[in-house]
Amino acid sequence: MLNNKDFVRFEIFDPNNNLLLSTYYPNVEQKGVYIEVVKIKKETEITGITYDAFRTPSTIRRIKVRWNVNGRRFRTKKGALEYVYWANRRATLKIESFVDRR
Repeated sequence: MLNNKDFVRFEIFDPNNNLLLSTYYPNVEQKGVYIEVVKIKKETEITGITYDAFRTPSTIRRIKVRWNVNGRRFRTKKGALEYVYWANRRATLKIESFVDRR
């Protein structure tokens, strides 16, 4: 689901064709469970540029990096990946509770 560009939504229905679980919020209503699979996005911002003609390379760029996950911002990639892991783990456990293993 995370890396598929053609992915639209994931849904689980019961035998009576009632929606139990979905990744598309407008379809859920009151009876279904909404899950959100999270992705990590990198945001960079140039904070300054220093030029020194006697250096190689002559320009030094200072960059501030933020990692965005569902509106939350992290300074380190490690913290963002940890949050993504646990959020997707919760989504996986919800999906597993609806899947019939027989």
